[in-house]
Amino acid sequence: MKNIQDINYLTAIGVDMEDDQYVVYVQMLDFSNVTKPEGGSKPTQPITPWIGKAKGKNVITALNEMYKTSQQQLYFGQISALVCTEKAMKGGLEPIIDALDRYREFRYTSWVFGTKETMENIFAVQPFFNQSPLSSLLHEPQAPYFQESSIVPLQLRQFVKDFREPGKTSLIPSLTISKENWKTGFKEQPLLKIDGIYAFHSGTYKGWLGRKQLQGMRWMEPETKRSPLAIEMDGKPLVTLSIEKPKVNVTSLIADNKPTFHVDISVKATISQELENISQADIEQEAETKIKKEIIETYEVGLNNKTDILQLEHKFYRQKTKEWKKMIEDFPLTKESLNLNDIVVNVHITDSGRYKTIAE
Repeated sequence: MKNIQDINYLTAIGVDMEDDQYVVYVQMLDFSNVTKPEGGSKPTQPITPWIGKAKGKNVITALNEMYKTSQQQLYFGQISALVCTEKAMKGGLEPIIDALDRYREFRYTSWVFGTKETMENIFAVQPFFNQSPLSSLLHEPQAPYFQESSIVPLQLRQFVKDFREPGKTSLIPSLTISKENWKTGFKEQPLLKIDGIYAFHSGTYKGWLGRKQLQGMRWMEPETKRSPLAIEMDGKPLVTLSIEKPKVNVTSLIADNKPTFHVDISVKATISQELENISQADIEQEAETKIKKEIIETYEVGLNNKTDILQLEHKFYRQKTKEWKKMIEDFPLTKESLNLNDIVVNVHITDSGRYKTIAE
């Protein structure tokens, strides 16, 4: 038995590759600074995390190297984030996951991210108001996702499931550091941002895709909570909608011995901002057209990398397993598998967002 103060609690672990060696990073916090003091007052000084680093021929030997300078026992049960660099992912994630699985206290509920940034910088980023790093995007990605749903946060248990599922494409959120939006006084404040995804298909790393290339993915994702859609005409902004909780139904078909798909999407929307006097029917029609266009653009971006961003191949595997097995020698999807005529979108505006009703 050990007292709480006699154990060092790791909160995040990162893995990089350098000169054919694994470089393992850990983030560690003093949990006595994490809890609020009596009276609920906020801390006056930033809570600075400790960051450890060690090299080894594999993850285990790197961690063993770290133990040599650890002043107390390291505990893995509080790790809530796993971050891998692009180099580490290209080298394969199986050895990393297998190594962490050897630690019984390590949990599969940890959030998984990829990054092109330096790991020390990712682990050193601090949130607002001197709050604990546990309140950052690294440890709580779900909170901002409820307000702006574009890339779904991914837990390790879901990644392992997707990674081994036939016909499934695993999408790991990509973390970067942004200084664009926030300042403290006159000083820019670096904060974490999800700027894209790293794709794995059939266990093979397929590459990185940016947020702008993934606009159609949110409309095919049942987990989408709320996402904005700006409607323009001739380059002029007309209205901004808030789209919520899409209901998606995908039907797999076969034409000329190739898979094709019919997609039905139903969404509810509220008007966030209306810049032009336009009828509700016209707004809904324009929104339906733009959603279909974004889906096709995202689908074609995936095809260029032989990556199924919209998870259509997995639907095909589930609905027509025998036919899928005959096609798995090559990537089965083509440009003809999905086109605008195969997508039906129904947008229903439930709230004008103001007291005055929409012009008819």
